[in-house]
Amino acid sequence: MCLIIDMEYIFSGDVISFNGVGRPGLHENSIILADKLYHTLHNKILNLPEHIKIFPAHQSGEYLINCDKNKIKYITIKDIKKNKLFGLTKNEFIERLTHNQIQKPAN
Repeated sequence: MCLIIDMEYIFSGDVISFNGVGRPGLHENSIILADKLYHTLHNKILNLPEHIKIFPAHQSGEYLINCDKNKIKYITIKDIKKNKLFGLTKNEFIERLTHNQIQKPAN
């Protein structure tokens, strides 16, 4: 689930990360969830204005742009469109997200 505020900010939870998307492979219905994620991204989020700031729940490594370590970290719709993952067809996207799934953690 994502929360959009004033068409300026998105709090994306686990839907979008700084370098990709959440892992539906952690759930039993990973193919169904990957399909829903694809539709959420392509029918909703990627259609929003490119200036919107996205605040993912997770941060990772070198992909952090638009920020320094003393500020809140975000990416924009324009930034995520550069990620090759968002240019895949639906079937390629689902395959990429569900292939070689890691086992669900005990917690």
